[in-house]
Amino acid sequence: MNPDHVGIKDLLRIHKEKMDQIKFNTRIDNERYLREHPEIEFIIENFLVKLLQDRPLNTLTYAGEYFNKTDFRSLYESKMKQTK
Repeated sequence: MNPDHVGIKDLLRIHKEKMDQIKFNTRIDNERYLREHPEIEFIIENFLVKLLQDRPLNTLTYAGEYFNKTDFRSLYESKMKQTK
């Protein structure tokens, strides 16, 4: 086996290192975005609580309907008022 290969067919070590750097930078960018938008954590948490309470048979349909009908802006603003 060529020492430049890292186990994935024809993937050279330099390509793997580049991919690893892209993944690392993406993770940092995602973390930064999530910190700048705390409402995202609220939306995810709210959805998961309802999902686990309702336990629908078809989670994809449930998710689509839930995100389509839920007024997250109002819910989030209410939560922010309560925490002040």
